[in-house]
Amino acid sequence: MQEETQLRVTRREVAAMPIKDVQRLVHELQVHQIELVMQNEELLRTQTELKTARDRYADLYDRAPIGYLTLDPQGTILEANLPACRLFGINRNRLLGQPAIRFVAAKDQATVLEHLRALFQTGIRQVCEGHLAQQGDVTVRFESMVLSDEVLPHPVARTVLLDITESLRAATQAQEQQRERRRNLEARERLGHDLHDGILQSLYAIGLSLETCKHYPAKAPDGVGVIVARSIGELNSVMRDMRGFVEELEAEAAPRTEGLPLDLSISLRAMVGALARLYGRKVGLAIDRAAAIRLSPAQNLDLLNLVKEALSNSFRHAKATSVRVSLRQVKTGIRLAVRDT
Repeated sequence: MQEETQLRVTRREVAAMPIKDVQRLVHELQVHQIELVMQNEELLRTQTELKTARDRYADLYDRAPIGYLTLDPQGTILEANLPACRLFGINRNRLLGQPAIRFVAAKDQATVLEHLRALFQTGIRQVCEGHLAQQGDVTVRFESMVLSDEVLPHPVARTVLLDITESLRAATQAQEQQRERRRNLEARERLGHDLHDGILQSLYAIGLSLETCKHYPAKAPDGVGVIVARSIGELNSVMRDMRGFVEELEAEAAPRTEGLPLDLSISLRAMVGALARLYGRKVGLAIDRAAAIRLSPAQNLDLLNLVKEALSNSFRHAKATSVRVSLRQVKTGIRLAVRDT
């Protein structure tokens, strides 16, 4: 500043100066000019670096795998990256300046408002979950923290948006599969207990009754006939019980489709294997994967019921020793064939 003050002289003052003073003044002006040029170049370089850093930050901000929002204490959206815009399904220009709860399902708006209130009141990171207004089947986790911005007169919230729909669906499916396994184990234990205490005991008693027939003399057929008739009646009763157990096992083994995808190949193999073991028969199974994936869940379930009924008829009525089940794709659609021998 002192040099600049010294350089502020009038033309009359310059004319009155000795030649040496004028030369010194010109030299100082030239030095000052060089310094200004250097300062200007430094400012331009710094400005370019700041622009590059800002562009890099903006690129990273918009290319982030999750959504980001910047909110004021009233929940107004000040900034939003592209993933957040895609999640809300709206252009960024139309998103900025809007209240965030406008894009939250009505049933969850109170939760999000309380989330922001607690955040700015306590300054502690807050987390909540809610559904989107335009996509009710999408669940989003809101994770917010308070940031102090020197430019703004008040703190702001930086909110991370995480789409947790698939993770929740996977967790629900895993829980359902766990419950299904538990139900199957309980069913097996119950059936094993009933078989041991019911059918096996009855068969053992029938065997003892028939064993006594060996001790009857050849000339006493009436006594043998009574025992045989009674044993036949008990065997028929055991057969009815056995059919009941088989039907119960089939019902327990039937796929549960509430909210879960049905894999036709796996379900068919499980059901066919269970029936084959129960009836002591051989069952061949040929499934065209391309045909199986074309069927809807409802068609899969109908097809499973058809195969179960066809196998039961073959084993119980046709007395088949082996059965072959095939599913393949033909020109006119899907063909299911059940052949017994």
